[in-house]
Amino acid sequence: MNEILVLSETNPDEWGSRALGDSGSTRVCASLDELVAQMARERPEVAVVEFPVGTLSDSQVVERLMTEPGGDAMRLVVIGGRPGSMALAQRAYPGLLTVAGDSKEEALRAAIGGGTGALTGQAGVTWDLNGTKVALRLLSDQGPATRAAVLIAWVTALKGLPGELSDCLESLRYLAPRVRAVVQGVPQTLHAVRQQAGRSQSVVARLVNAWVPVLDNILREVDRGSLSPSERHYTRCWLVNQEVRSLEFVIQTHVFWGAALPDGTWMRLHDQHHYIHSRLLAEQSATGDRRTGTVLWDIRHSYVRALLWGCCGLKLAPPAVHGSKVLEKIGRWARRTALREASTQGWRMGTWVVDMLTDSGPSLPRGRYEVSSRAYVLVLPTEFQAFIAGHQGVESPRPGPVRTQGKGQ
Repeated sequence: MNEILVLSETNPDEWGSRALGDSGSTRVCASLDELVAQMARERPEVAVVEFPVGTLSDSQVVERLMTEPGGDAMRLVVIGGRPGSMALAQRAYPGLLTVAGDSKEEALRAAIGGGTGALTGQAGVTWDLNGTKVALRLLSDQGPATRAAVLIAWVTALKGLPGELSDCLESLRYLAPRVRAVVQGVPQTLHAVRQQAGRSQSVVARLVNAWVPVLDNILREVDRGSLSPSERHYTRCWLVNQEVRSLEFVIQTHVFWGAALPDGTWMRLHDQHHYIHSRLLAEQSATGDRRTGTVLWDIRHSYVRALLWGCCGLKLAPPAVHGSKVLEKIGRWARRTALREASTQGWRMGTWVVDMLTDSGPSLPRGRYEVSSRAYVLVLPTEFQAFIAGHQGVESPRPGPVRTQGKGQ
């Protein structure tokens, strides 16, 4: 390491006069834009930032640097940052090191060696609701990239973390609207973070991929738990609703912006549809709970919307979908869409089929098609069919169905 980039607007002379012996020397940047330009040219392994920086908040500066090209692979050492903001940022960006106090020597040692005793650590992830609120209390003040990164890190750490069922459910109910806000907010700006490789996933997909397994784990605990029948049924419905709505948004971003669709997305959705019909609807008949009746309707509506997004993805290229008013209309189309159990007979051209034993969305079989025991015909409203016909361009590439084992088999 020959040079360490340093951003200091308040004390540039003090940093510029420091030699680092065999480790090289410092190069001081007078502004955030100058540091970003140096990062783009040199892709440094480490940089040091002394706060304050202009009129930006500490978290805005960190987010800007860590989301620049190469920033995620860089070690960033900060000095003079607010402890609350830095503790939150460290959960989002593992490459961030925070120096306590204002010791420039300590910051340079951290930049050279990667860590010292004066560096602050991350607070432990917990199922305790109060601990979760304290840890995430500053989340609303952060930019969208930091909010997403913090939630991805936090939710990922919850997977497999033991806890009392009541604590887990309280924390999930607290986290759910925050996850949903990130998931629903990203599609409007997803074009700014286009995927760079085939395996890359959008922010939505990464957050949902962390969130859904946690919901699944707690759903299994509910199945084994000691809740009253009515409360168990309501909790099951709530958990499934969170999962299906999240997966729908993954498919929406795949179709709307061309984001990568993670393997298993459709299979998870189909499994939840089967879970509803094999367990939740029977329980609903027994309890007659109006609350869960509404939730079950929401789940079914989200699932059908996802199927309609799948139809769009098969027949339309993303620009055609983006340029339409499909977002305004897809809810109405979903309410007018029907799923009917399929038979083993052949299909005529133009029949949409949903095979729930495959990790794929709706398809248009050509010629004879042998369906599985969990296949449905998708009966689409005339208005939606006209939309597809009116906007159809080049078909998006889609691999053939991959038959997998579902929950209910």
